[in-house]
Amino acid sequence: MSTSKDNNDWLARIRLPVLLILPTFVILIIFSYNGVSVNRIRSMDEHDEMMTRASFCASEGNQSSHDARYLFSEWNEEAFLSLRKKVEKYFKLSKSIIIYDPEVKFVNMSFTLRPSKLDRTHGITPQCTCAVIGSSGLLLNSSCGKEIDSHDFVLRTNLPFIRGFENDVGEKQNITTVNAMGAEILANELLVYMNRTFNGEQRPTNETEDEKKGRLALQRLKDLKRAILWQPKMGTREFKVVINASQEMGLKFQVAYTTTSTVRASSRVWRTSAPSTGLILFTAAVTFCDKISLYGFYPFHTDRYNNTIKYHYYEDVEFNFDTNVHKMPNEFLKLTELHKKGAIRHVTDRCEH
Repeated sequence: MSTSKDNNDWLARIRLPVLLILPTFVILIIFSYNGVSVNRIRSMDEHDEMMTRASFCASEGNQSSHDARYLFSEWNEEAFLSLRKKVEKYFKLSKSIIIYDPEVKFVNMSFTLRPSKLDRTHGITPQCTCAVIGSSGLLLNSSCGKEIDSHDFVLRTNLPFIRGFENDVGEKQNITTVNAMGAEILANELLVYMNRTFNGEQRPTNETEDEKKGRLALQRLKDLKRAILWQPKMGTREFKVVINASQEMGLKFQVAYTTTSTVRASSRVWRTSAPSTGLILFTAAVTFCDKISLYGFYPFHTDRYNNTIKYHYYEDVEFNFDTNVHKMPNEFLKLTELHKKGAIRHVTDRCEH
């Protein structure tokens, strides 16, 4: 009985201190937990900021004419990151360029607005140096081919002709666009060619002009090899015709589409109502590439030496830059300003070797 009484007395003696200390202990635990949470949130914020500032370029290493990093001695990282921040406010890469895995057949391409793992798609890998190639006649006799090909990643507009122009425009291509009108023309040209030659027949000696266009269209698609063909505007029926016909003929290029309006996003970035395909392609490049060179973005009929130049380096067509809906001269001024700030390289002259 004495032992029981002693135990009760001991419990009575510690009850009050425990009741006084326990709330404080609980509060300390809560504050400690919250402190960890706050620190964790803070570290996540710092990580996000670090990722925003992180460069996709590895150590500079030994640079040479085969490595385009040597071209960017005047690159202004702060100016470029400011540009990227502005672009990423409106232009979402993960929704803008969705690439089907190479082995996916056309019949399994749903072009869904919400792709899942079942769709077998992926995005673009971040790059250090990129060359974005327009189609201005300024590229003719520029000798920029080797310089262009020295970039890690080369983006081209509207499936241009490359064969025969390699010295001036290079031959490397990782992604090329095709706009809605281009897809329609391409689909029609391919269908004409397939109807005449694909069923085991050899190309006729009396090839018509339309058949010639189809043959050349097929050649441009073949020259893509394993590169990506991207329609930056919402997919059209004609684009799907091109993809289906190309796979039927055994071509292996990759297919990319968008689930958002890249036109609207680019319009908001640059405050223009109708951005050109070239400007949309450049806008996309800003989101995944650090050091960007532009070639062939020159919407004028004469160069700085007052020499007449073509609209496209690979064809003779009439074009009025002043009345065109895209307002390319205004786009040129915006790109030139970025060049002056060191955010990008905007090449408007011959290349030196």
